[in-house]
Amino acid sequence: MRVGPILVLAAAGVAGAPGPATGQAATAPRATAVPSVDPVGMRDAAAAAPYRLAFGASGATAPPRWDLRPAAPAQPDPWIAEDKARHFFASLMIGAVAYGGATALSVEWPEAGVAAGAVAGAAGIAKEFSDRSRGRPFSVRDLVWDAAGVGAALLLASRARR
Repeated sequence: MRVGPILVLAAAGVAGAPGPATGQAATAPRATAVPSVDPVGMRDAAAAAPYRLAFGASGATAPPRWDLRPAAPAQPDPWIAEDKARHFFASLMIGAVAYGGATALSVEWPEAGVAAGAVAGAAGIAKEFSDRSRGRPFSVRDLVWDAAGVGAALLLASRARR
């Protein structure tokens, strides 16, 4: 984000400002420097104008980030960590439950496996988009561990059907 000064005119007569109502002479408007935040990091004022119109003239409210540009990670994203184990086991569990639900609906092995893989995979991708919308980085490494959990669930399901 870029911070730069803008001038805001504070007109006389605004709540609490001295003026004729308080017995003082009216003063001319004065200029006050207020920091302006460029929410999208655009250096070109013409390119940032639509965002400022949509999200406030001062840009104090940042627009949502729907892009997948990598955010600066607060911490490194190691391949082996506690959250990777959570991704693996959550995908394993979601895949197993989805497979069990599909077989309970009388869906046979190949189709039930595809359905379970799709449900568990979609849950992992949704989690990464949720992380991204909260300002955390979109982690491909988390998706790899999600895929490993889905694969383990499908392997267990293929062995359990015999």
